[in-house]
Amino acid sequence: MSKPILGIDFGTTNTAGAWFDGNGKLRLVPVAEKSFLLPSVVWFHSAEKALVGQPARTQIIEDPRHTVFGSKRFLGRRFQSEYVDRNKDRFAFDLVEGPDGYCSVLMYGHVKPLAEVAHLVIAQLVAAASRAAGEPFAECVLTVPAHASFRQRNAIRQAAQRAGLEVRAIVNEPTAAALYYANLRNPEQTVLIFDLGGGTFDATLMSVVNRLVKVLATGGDAFLGGGNFDDRLAEHLVEEFERDRGVDLRGSKTVMQRLSFAAESAKIALSTQERTRIRVPCIAQKDGAFVDLDYELSRQELEEACFQLIERTASACEDVLARAKLRADQVDELVFVGGQTRMPAIRNRFGHFKRFSSEKDVHP
Repeated sequence: MSKPILGIDFGTTNTAGAWFDGNGKLRLVPVAEKSFLLPSVVWFHSAEKALVGQPARTQIIEDPRHTVFGSKRFLGRRFQSEYVDRNKDRFAFDLVEGPDGYCSVLMYGHVKPLAEVAHLVIAQLVAAASRAAGEPFAECVLTVPAHASFRQRNAIRQAAQRAGLEVRAIVNEPTAAALYYANLRNPEQTVLIFDLGGGTFDATLMSVVNRLVKVLATGGDAFLGGGNFDDRLAEHLVEEFERDRGVDLRGSKTVMQRLSFAAESAKIALSTQERTRIRVPCIAQKDGAFVDLDYELSRQELEEACFQLIERTASACEDVLARAKLRADQVDELVFVGGQTRMPAIRNRFGHFKRFSSEKDVHP
């Protein structure tokens, strides 16, 4: 009997994996109790030693200079590029140019390629998968954003190979979602895969006939993801704090990172409730004393702050439909993929489509 192949989704925010067991049943990789998501976060507590996942995520606040997160956005990108120049200062860790001209991080005086950071995350997932399966994995299939460049695909391939895996295939993320969708039932449908993850947005229109998937048109936004929603909400909090306390928080990367972290938690809470409270202690100093941020945020405020980001996803979808010469009412189903699609305002914005996939149909 052939050995199982591990499917790996290395994400900007979280990484996940799955495989088919000997009975043909799909198994998700458990990375913690009641969790199948491994935060794509690495905390270096020395030049050569690091923690990965949830223990590392807690260090985003405690030790932001040595905690690397959201690095997939810079993986396989030249350091001397407009995107890197525009975004590198948003993070408290030091993003630097590696010997090959591509993005690396500086940790305790050592330059570490981002492929090495990705390798640490993937290796952690592989270890968890091997424990769950009761045998080591030797092969994998990787998913990547549809618009990923050759260099970006190769960097993820190298990270998996360093973890001891032979890469059997690299599949575009929307195509992977469509293949999974096609195996849930045996439809003859036109589907639009709406994939909004932590760092990228892909919109892919496909026809599914007898489990055969054909791509009709693809598009999206390489620079739009859940992280942008967090940053926009953090900026809103900065504006409110400045109005209320007369203190501008924008001068500190560490403070902005703390705010983005708090914003993400608030955003998640507002997917299921109308209001939530955000508390960030000792966020600034005024008149010689520490000042806390304590703010009650409504879902309406979040939606207003992120309105333009939602419209960017709508514009990309309209462009994909136009290139395929189809209308929204000719699409049988809009399949939501990615944690950011849980935001009610996103689902409300696309109410003109016939049908949405529910979380029971396709887990985001």
